[in-house]
Amino acid sequence: MGAHDEESGKQAPPPGWFPDAEGSGMRYWDGSQWTSHYDAPTSSATSAMLSTGVAAGRKFFTGVAGRAWWTFPRIVGATVLVVALLVVILVASSLGGSSSISGDAIAGALKNAVPESTALNEATVSCQDVSHPASGEASDCNVDYGSGYTSRNVRVVFTDSSGHFEFSYLTGMYYQDYQGYVAPGT
Repeated sequence: MGAHDEESGKQAPPPGWFPDAEGSGMRYWDGSQWTSHYDAPTSSATSAMLSTGVAAGRKFFTGVAGRAWWTFPRIVGATVLVVALLVVILVASSLGGSSSISGDAIAGALKNAVPESTALNEATVSCQDVSHPASGEASDCNVDYGSGYTSRNVRVVFTDSSGHFEFSYLTGMYYQDYQGYVAPGT
């Protein structure tokens, strides 16, 4: 590692070739001071970098030219920004409430989705809870019509994460498709 710069209190960079402050090529830094060794630019990219003064020689090390993007205050600032953003996201998601839907809420929405004259409205319906409704997630419901009647299973399939669902139900001799909605968190 390079020597400690007494004026600025910074650690000097290690020995090596660096852009010359005057823009005349590369100059050798021995770890504590500039030497008299120079090397001409070897490519147009190097020449362009040197002519703009970006990271040029002594100015770079003393902070007179632009600072490197990775300086300590910028790292701390970026870290604080990322942490603050994560906190905002976590708080916002916790304020949204629970996205789970109880089986009882699904059963009630199932009954509300069919016409009142349908036998489903008179039946006892029990459905599985859904922890996080999403497209394709389902709740299996048991429809019990009482003694003397065959109970039937109905599969409620969610079409999105907002609580919209669809199902097929045997009405008379044909299956009828129905759609409904149940609010997440109920």
